[in-house]
Amino acid sequence: MLAQERSTSVISENIANSTTTGYKRSNAAFHELVANGRFSTHDQGSVTATNINRIRQQGAIQNSSSNTDIAVAGNGMFAVRSSTDPTAETLFTRNGSFSPDKDGFLRNTAGFILYGWPIENGVAAIGPTTDSLQPIDSDELQNTSLPTTFMDMTLNLDADQTPINPHTIGTGQQLPVSNQASHFTRSIEVYDANGAAHNITLEFRATTGPMAHFSSASNLASSTGMEYSDLMVDVNGATPSIADGDTLDIDGNIITFRAANPDPLLNEVSTFQELITMINSFTGGGGEPLYTARRDERGELTVQANDPSVTIDLTASSATVLAAGGLGIIQDPDGADYTFEPDAALDTDGVANPNQTMFPEIANTSNPNPYHWWEMRVMTADPAAPSSGNLVEISKGLINFNGDGSINATADAEGRMIIDLGDIDFDSSETGEETAIQFDISSFTQASGNYQVLDSNQNGTPLGSFTGVEITPAGIVQAVFSNGQRVDVHQIALAQFANPDGLERVDGTAFRVSADSGEAEMFAVGDGGTGLLTVSGLEASNVDIAEEFSSLIVNQRAYSLNSRVITTVDEMTENLAQLKR
Repeated sequence: MLAQERSTSVISENIANSTTTGYKRSNAAFHELVANGRFSTHDQGSVTATNINRIRQQGAIQNSSSNTDIAVAGNGMFAVRSSTDPTAETLFTRNGSFSPDKDGFLRNTAGFILYGWPIENGVAAIGPTTDSLQPIDSDELQNTSLPTTFMDMTLNLDADQTPINPHTIGTGQQLPVSNQASHFTRSIEVYDANGAAHNITLEFRATTGPMAHFSSASNLASSTGMEYSDLMVDVNGATPSIADGDTLDIDGNIITFRAANPDPLLNEVSTFQELITMINSFTGGGGEPLYTARRDERGELTVQANDPSVTIDLTASSATVLAAGGLGIIQDPDGADYTFEPDAALDTDGVANPNQTMFPEIANTSNPNPYHWWEMRVMTADPAAPSSGNLVEISKGLINFNGDGSINATADAEGRMIIDLGDIDFDSSETGEETAIQFDISSFTQASGNYQVLDSNQNGTPLGSFTGVEITPAGIVQAVFSNGQRVDVHQIALAQFANPDGLERVDGTAFRVSADSGEAEMFAVGDGGTGLLTVSGLEASNVDIAEEFSSLIVNQRAYSLNSRVITTVDEMTENLAQLKR
């Protein structure tokens, strides 16, 4: 009867906790007690009842309206303590009804504080034992900002833009052409490490490019306005000093001027158009064109080497061809002669492109498209006086576009074409606001038509205040701020046991380690067989009311029958006593 009474108590506790979050039912297991008499031919025994926990049995997961309510679908258990005292005992529970208390710690409805691993620099300090756990404080960050570390832009540059030829500016110069008005300017707002907003300004200037090139000093159209004048026929035209038999020698490729009937097989020309065609026909050992010659938008002759590393030498040409009255070639500003070196090397930093190594590597450097070079300049407000409106240069380099309008650059392993702007000092009066930014220009294009910015993005946020806490399905506790930023602050730890049913029950739907359960092993969510996490969900009690009532009826019948046995034995004893009388 005592065993049945104990079993009924267990059933009573199960029924009472049928709606308790995370409650794990137990059963009374009966086993025989044997008392052997010395002269007995029958083992006169009885029975006892022992509680068996059903912790492994999963309770149904029910939806919740709180984003800090969590439930485990699996064997993992939350590690909790009654306080933040590091000496407090670590207990384990499936009651995931957590919410921040007045100090920001996540407590469940039984008053236990949730423990986990702190996250620093995006990495959780995961450890296998409970010694590595810390109380999860949701509002340890009261204010935060996210500095801009990455930005990108979808931009089209106008392929019809007249390029700046630095040789024709004033008395002639080389790249860069930053002292000329930019062809297109656009700004993007970014945030420094202190959450302050700043503008980064992009300037674009179409140029003749870094290749060695030479140009005429004046319009070579005829006096009658013909686009392609007769160089030799019209002595009153643009080139009266050129005589029959004069030569233009480009690196040993000799062009002879004839008054009439030129033979193209002998590299002879008599008109401007024939001159351009002849220069463009020169090829190297592999059959690739050596030069690109054109009459530019000002009517001036411009000839570029197609290989950015090649030097053009005109010194063997007739003086009448090079000087005024002839082609009027502007001398190389670098040395005031007719030997023209490249303005910049594309794989190193120089005067023309001081930050070229911070730009994505040019993919085609042997014969890039000569018509589509741009000087790109990155600017920001003067850090010595940010409010003055003065801009200073952060970076400057050259970019090039292929004939199909795509950018001629090498992508990294992630498919990005990065300008590494390095640490930018936005305000020299502040400390700690310096910000390193990478700029992805892989979506830059060049096509005829308008300049157009289709999209621009950056990953920074302004300073924001703490507004709440959220938990992700991966068990990451995030502090949420008014600027939309989410900061990972802790990783929830889940405990795994060799025999979870062997845990010892304590008040508050919690359990402690016992000799039968084995020691707790701590894992991140999903690892070690701990199971998955459901956010905005709670695990209901695993009590089955119908089953409990069925067991209760069985216990009541057994108790009644056992009492009947006692009554019968009492009657038998009374009858035996009467026989003696």
